[in-house]
Amino acid sequence: MKQGYAIFRNTFLETVRQPVFGLILILTGIAILAIPLSSAQVYTLSVGTTLDRAPQRMVAELCLSTILLSGLLLSVFASSGVISREIEKKTALTVLTKRVSRFAFICGKFAGLALAVSVAVSTFIMLMLMIVRFGSNTAAYQPIDYGAIISTFGAIFIALFIASFRNYFSGKSWIGTFSLSLFCTISFAFVVMLFLDKDFHFAFKEGHFGSYDWQAAIAGVLTLEAILLLCAIAVAASTRLGAAGNFTICAICFTGGLTSEYFYDNYKYIAVKVWHTIMPNLQTFWMSEALKREVDIPLSYFINSTLYAGSYILALLFIASFLFYRREIA
Repeated sequence: MKQGYAIFRNTFLETVRQPVFGLILILTGIAILAIPLSSAQVYTLSVGTTLDRAPQRMVAELCLSTILLSGLLLSVFASSGVISREIEKKTALTVLTKRVSRFAFICGKFAGLALAVSVAVSTFIMLMLMIVRFGSNTAAYQPIDYGAIISTFGAIFIALFIASFRNYFSGKSWIGTFSLSLFCTISFAFVVMLFLDKDFHFAFKEGHFGSYDWQAAIAGVLTLEAILLLCAIAVAASTRLGAAGNFTICAICFTGGLTSEYFYDNYKYIAVKVWHTIMPNLQTFWMSEALKREVDIPLSYFINSTLYAGSYILALLFIASFLFYRREIA
């Protein structure tokens, strides 16, 4: 148990300190903050329809697309950095000589990697919900959510200050400190804004809790589950392949998982059925159509999707353990 926790902790810290992790985190954050600039261009989507939140949902959909692609990149590069590189440098052999099973090694690596990716993706989701509040105005007469704007950018600047301060005075990793500080400051700002609306009134006094789009939040959690599934695929691939091969496998599973349902419904070939069975059905986690049509996501659907993701991840961990067990690392 102690060795497994050490593997989990070291993997998590090593992942959040990777330069590529910080680069993807910063670029994705900038992309999400820039998305509301296009909200005025989608105002006509709600004209002549019964849709009430078309511009907001368009912003949320673009954010989720950005998050899903960033999650794929995070999973590939992070897993290659903490698993395949450790195998190539023979440092994994040192860990395995300390009575640590290969299955425990894989599970510890995945848990640490999954937590690091979850921290980044959760930061993106909270950032998305914040900017949907203040970034979807399509007319000058609509109130501006100054509280959400100030708290969001204030959280970012505080995280930058903490990371720079610790790096300068204590020599701590700037990337790792910034990643964790940003998660904490955005979480704090998110919770504070739960109780305030655009007019700085207490939201719970008006019969609702917060001014966030909670359907977009559920869609964000399902997107996180899809990313964790891709993370498990990346872990399995990294036991045998380097960064290039890992990215190829994950890209195939990414595109195949989003399109296999379409081919299965339209082409009744045996090869298509086999492909549909093997590929993870990522379309299950993609709630773009529900957001656009402003249809609520049922709780039963969310639970079934979560169970599907958990079962698929568990199966992938066993496959990764088998591939790792068969590999010579001495």
